Amino acid sequence: MAISGDKKRIVVTIEKDLEPKLRALAEKDNRNLSNYIATLLERHIEENKKDIQ
Repeated sequence: MAISGDKKRIVVTIEKDLEPKLRALAEKDNRNLSNYIATLLERHIEENKKDIQ
């Protein structure tokens, strides 16, 4: 699948039991897994931006 020029693909390794939980939360939020995780990361960065130089 092609990704737009303003995005970067990365590989993340997680515990097996975490994946179905994340998928369930993503589905509840009407998002695909990738978008859900990206949104979580964006929120985390926003909440911790004072710690980023």
